[in-house]
Amino acid sequence: MAPDRSKAGGNRNRPDVLTDPRAIQRVHLDHHQISSHQNVVKTIQDTPITDLKDVEVDKTSDDFAAGQSLVWGGDSWIAGDPEILIPVKAAEEMTKGTPVYVSDEQASGKPIVSKADSDGTDTYPAIGLLFTDLASGEEGHAVGGGIISGLDTSGYAVGDALYLSSTPGVLTNTRPTATAEKVQKVALVARSHPEAGSVIVMGAGRTNDIPNDLVTLTGVPLGDSDLGTFTGTTIADNETIKGALQDLETAVEAGGGGVKYHGRYDTEAETARSGATTTTEIYYTARPDGDGYAESEVTTSTPAGAVIERKLYYSDKFDADPDTSGDWTAYTTQPADDTAFATAKASLLAGLSDTDGTANTRGTLPVSLKMEHRFAIDLLLDDYPNASAAYSVRKLRTAYTGSALRVREASGNTETDIGFDSNGDLDTAAIASHCGSANGYVATWYDQSGNGNNATQATTTNQPQIYNGSAVITQNGKPCLYFPTTQHMTASGAATVGSRSRSQWSVFSLEAGTDYAMPWAYGLRSQIQPPDTNLKPNLFVQRTGGQPSITAASGINLNQQYLRCDIADTVTAESFIDGSSVLSGSDNNSDWSTSDLGIGFSSGDRGPFKVTESILYESDQSSNRTGITSNINTYYSIY
Repeated sequence: MAPDRSKAGGNRNRPDVLTDPRAIQRVHLDHHQISSHQNVVKTIQDTPITDLKDVEVDKTSDDFAAGQSLVWGGDSWIAGDPEILIPVKAAEEMTKGTPVYVSDEQASGKPIVSKADSDGTDTYPAIGLLFTDLASGEEGHAVGGGIISGLDTSGYAVGDALYLSSTPGVLTNTRPTATAEKVQKVALVARSHPEAGSVIVMGAGRTNDIPNDLVTLTGVPLGDSDLGTFTGTTIADNETIKGALQDLETAVEAGGGGVKYHGRYDTEAETARSGATTTTEIYYTARPDGDGYAESEVTTSTPAGAVIERKLYYSDKFDADPDTSGDWTAYTTQPADDTAFATAKASLLAGLSDTDGTANTRGTLPVSLKMEHRFAIDLLLDDYPNASAAYSVRKLRTAYTGSALRVREASGNTETDIGFDSNGDLDTAAIASHCGSANGYVATWYDQSGNGNNATQATTTNQPQIYNGSAVITQNGKPCLYFPTTQHMTASGAATVGSRSRSQWSVFSLEAGTDYAMPWAYGLRSQIQPPDTNLKPNLFVQRTGGQPSITAASGINLNQQYLRCDIADTVTAESFIDGSSVLSGSDNNSDWSTSDLGIGFSSGDRGPFKVTESILYESDQSSNRTGITSNINTYYSIY
């Protein structure tokens, strides 16, 4: 039988022109057998490359297996596996199995290679794995395809895919996921072994997986079937991948080619809501090509004595500025105090209905809606107006824009007006800042009634104290004015001579002493006698120019806060402590003239006592007594 022949390199004449002693040629012994392995090796090794034309093999021998090849090693032919070997020159020292990329060129045409990685600048793709260890500048080969053996693959399992990692020259069996990393699967593990491991080189020369930056652009995980709800219009030229996918999703949702309506202007809505000066919980805006919605419920706990007010408005402008009050109209029906967020929200959005009559928004496009939120104290003089004078450490009237007190610090005798904080309470932080380590005294207690009847004291030694050098003086947890002995204040314009009906409320406490002491001698001259060894607590009510017309025992204790109410007309007079009547009798029908805070029947009838609030009406407020008393007690928690 004539011997079969295998062509060297696939071309009978090609070996004749291979003069480079480092060139590699293969003589495949595919499906052929030779009679003697030793004889063939000896014969081929002793044959110059220029003389090697053909190899005759004998099929009768079992010494050689199919798929083997001969590799020219530079000095002689050697047996080897059929790898794709790429001649390279090392730019740095590298070990066998290192993934490499083409980093430079040389005149001979052999590529200069360096360690490849997945996230460097032009450090990928890998063209293969080094066939042997190479020193810097040394020439050798990289395996671009086939099997490479003699590696440490003990850290992998058979069948593991090996990728370029972010560490130069290192492979990983974990697919890279970082946005900046390129995904290139370089090899598969064929054998797991610490020294004789082998891998199958594959996929070299290009990235071969979905790029990670595509995953980031779309904003969804790989394999996710739901691309979410997006905002977009038609796909424009040079659109990003994310934008194109969003537009496609929008078109599908709209039933073919439409532009998304709901949520189109969510960004604009949130900008308007969060940027509003007044706390705005909900903002909605719309025009024929789309709408936008933003909400943020206020979850802060309601301050003591306050209520939650939610106000609803609409505008006929798209993207209307929440702070431009002239652009907004209040709903005709507003939520009640302390209405829950969800309930008020439903009322606001009901204004978009063509059958809703609470907002009067029907037929108005473009449209904007908003819901504002604030904590509102149920202010006393808003509910019970027409007081003649009103002094307090809390705000009593919404329309009042002035200060609460004018405070003098005792170190330099400088004075400053002190107002209210955002909750309507006395700004105690401002008092502490003004006084520092000095005592603070009240030169003026401003009248909040709107009548300008301010209580003043110009003489520094007679001014009541508000700050003790380290903290604001308090009674029952609220700031108060302290009248130790001779301190008092005058509001001469508050009392009208000849006006006989009076109603007054005072929040006070008696601190010490046995002399008569008055929390307020304003119109209705009233005295409270503290206990001593000889006298029981008594309360007296009288008019100037007359003797007390009523007197009775009253359980008044020192250092305890009380709410006192005195009401008199031209016929009767009655006094109440903490909402309960303590004495009553006839009115002696005398004129009212006194207007001092901190003085009793005579100049010697004074403190010490503390006062936090005092309200005077030049009218009989019997019908409002319960409501006014309840309002005061709710704020001060007296009884």
